[in-house]
Formats: sequence, C-alpha cells, structure tokens
Amino acid sequence: MSVICCPAGRAAMASPTLLRWIGTHLLLFLLQISAVGATDESALILTPSEPIDATHTKVSDIVEDMARRVDRFFGNDRAFEEQNDTALQIRFDFGSDEGELARLNSSVRAKVALPGTEERLRLVLESDPDLPARDAPLDDPLRSFGESSDYTLGLEGRAQASGWQLRPSLGVRAKWPLDPYARLLAIRYIDLGDWVSRVSGTASWFSTDGVGLDGTVDFDRRVNDDILFRSASSLAWRHDTSQTNAAQVLSLFQRLASQASLAYEIGAGADNDPQWEINNYFARLRYRRLVYKTWAYVDVQPTIAWPEDNDFQEELSLLVRLELNFGKAYR
Repeated sequence: MSVICCPAGRAAMASPTLLRWIGTHLLLFLLQISAVGATDESALILTPSEPIDATHTKVSDIVEDMARRVDRFFGNDRAFEEQNDTALQIRFDFGSDEGELARLNSSVRAKVALPGTEERLRLVLESDPDLPARDAPLDDPLRSFGESSDYTLGLEGRAQASGWQLRPSLGVRAKWPLDPYARLLAIRYIDLGDWVSRVSGTASWFSTDGVGLDGTVDFDRRVNDDILFRSASSLAWRHDTSQTNAAQVLSLFQRLASQASLAYEIGAGADNDPQWEINNYFARLRYRRLVYKTWAYVDVQPTIAWPEDNDFQEELSLLVRLELNFGKAYR
C-alpha cells in the first residue's frame, strides 16, 4: 500500500470551506446518478446478444483447449487427473544439486479402464499419491532421490454433478501392513471470457496418516497461438502434521515448435509452522522435447531456489528427465 504525504503548506489549503464545497458537489453528483438509475434502470443493463455470447463461448473454449494441450505435452498432473483412457507413464529422473554427483530416481503411474464399465471405473497405480501437487514447481524435484516410494493401487470412479467432475477412489498403499485409503477429487472449469479458471479440490484419508485436504485454483490466459500464461494458487493441509502449506506460481508456456516447448516459472511457498512465513522462492526453466514418435519425451529443468533452511541463499540444481508414455492418446 502506498502512502502519499503532502507538504505542510499544501495541507493548510484544505480549509473547512473547501471541504464543504467538495462534499456538497459530490453528494449532488451521486444523487443525479441515483435519479438516472431510478428513471431508466434498463438502460444500464445489456440485453442478451447471441453474437456476443457465441464469441465469449468460442474464446473460452480456445483457452481451455490450449491449457489442456499444454498440460498433456508437459505431462502435468492436471492431464493425468483427467485421463479417462488406459495410460501408463514411466519416468527416469537424473538430478544433481550444485557441487554434487548426479542421482537417479524413477516413478510409475497408470490408469486402466475396466471393461464393461463404460469407462466409468478404472484401476489406478500411483507413486507417492498423498504428496500435494506432485508436479508443482515449488516441489523440489530432487527431494525424493534415494528414498523408497510408496505405491498405491485403487479403483477410481467417474461422475458429474452440477458442472463438477468427480473422481472418487478407494484402495491401499502397497506396504505392510496394508494402508487403506479413500479419496475424492473434484474438478471444475469456469469460463471467464479471455481467461479460464480451473478449480480442483481433494479430500483424502489414509489409515496411518489421517485426513488431508488440497485445493488449487488456476487462471489461464492465451497470450497468442504459441504462449499461455498461468497463475496457480494452492493450499494443502495434513492432519498428522497439523500444518498448512501454500504456494503461488506464475508460469509462461511457450511452444517453440511442434515437438518442443519451454516453460518459465517463478513462485514462492509458505507454511504456518509455527506461524505463516514464506519458506522458499524459486525460478525455473523447463525445456521439454518429444524425442521419439509420439510417446518419448526429454525434460531439462535448471532451477534456482532461495530456501529458508539455507538462510535464503541461492541453491542451483539441474534435473534431466526421460518420460515414456503408453496408451491410446500416444499412438
């Protein structure tokens, strides 16, 4: 918030007489507006116009379609969450922090549409499903290197209710003893003219960890045929830690060619442990290229981060990812 200070000489000019004069004329102006509104209220209301509505719908559809294509090309969580066909994704990550040797990590996730269910029920395999926003730029892609991943196997349904896509699921975390879970994902797209908003929320329960709540609101805008801007705000709460994490990320996706794209990302994260404070800033460049037919991709992601646990000193890291996709959408 900006505060404007006036010199003492100018402040003296604001006499009571001048203030009364300004107040009187402002009141008369407001009364005139009220009179116009009372006598001709309909003049202030735009009548429905089919051409205007058609243009609004077309622009909104273009933005939404572009956002979906960007998410599919980058292999983002948004694309996997909305995947209805059978699909398998395998990732091999080679990562290194500044001054350290490269490390290797891998992950798998899959959806299998069950026959005879009209694609309303599918078998889902995921790694680390209880981590909020697994592909979110604020997540350090190297944090899980060297750690064993927990996988879950479950059944996911699909339904619609009042404009919301609903994805209820039941399953178990594949470790001994088995850790059952229940989860409900809700997704909705909202047309805002030149913008499209995607709202998603997840309520989950794991027998060992308890309840978790996640929410994300994205705002997408098409800049031109090759550039999409996105603002993503997210919150995540876990019962077992009683901690809430928040993130704000701004992204610019640029198509370089039919087989290559760039994403420019900046953001900040915060938590309430013990009170609300920012705990990380970051800037990242993601270069992604289709290297074989329609299903093999390579990502190169250099990142600069300023985490609180390093006194906000800069940390450099590099991630190189090989991603293999299988399924109807990648034939």
